Amino acid sequence: MKRIIAFICMIFLLSSQCFAMKMSHPEYIGKFGRSIVNGQFCFDQAVNLDSYLAVINDNQNSLYIFYEKQPPKILIGGLNKKNTIPFNFGVGTSDLYRIKTDSQNTFFVFGAGMSDWYAYMICGFQKDGTFVKFFDTDQIIKKYYPSNNTLVASYDKKDLLVQGDTITIILHDSMRRINIAKACFKWDEKAQWFGIEILPI
Repeated sequence: MKRIIAFICMIFLLSSQCFAMKMSHPEYIGKFGRSIVNGQFCFDQAVNLDSYLAVINDNQNSLYIFYEKQPPKILIGGLNKKNTIPFNFGVGTSDLYRIKTDSQNTFFVFGAGMSDWYAYMICGFQKDGTFVKFFDTDQIIKKYYPSNNTLVASYDKKDLLVQGDTITIILHDSMRRINIAKACFKWDEKAQWFGIEILPI
């Protein structure tokens, strides 16, 4: 009986590993955001169409970027504006990355800031096509390190790591100039959301 139970547990373990999402290495798309010089919207891939400013083509999970002048605001998400979210992240321009998966999800990573302050925001399309913001590192740091005012995401691009179904971002103390923790965001297929684990370095 014990052998049967152990065998069943092993089958469930192997099946969960087989069906775990696999993500691609972050693909750099370009710089995106509002200029700190004149406040104008800028994007490397801008196409200046009437209906939207730019699109990152990815079959059914294409990212559309809208810029509305009155009042000034940026929307990101699907072609239908009802499936967008306001973009109010960072100061100046952000680096935009795309992470493809072997499922129906596509994630977009925005990295903004300078060496003394840097943050990441992860957005993306869920299986039903809904565009959502999953998290940003400023929110995570405030939650797990509420009394630390010098902790930021690492400015070093190699510290944005993707392996299997997990995105890992190194947290850096900008005053002491040392990395202190890894924020691991593991995709939960059932919940269609990221879980989080903070591991000290």
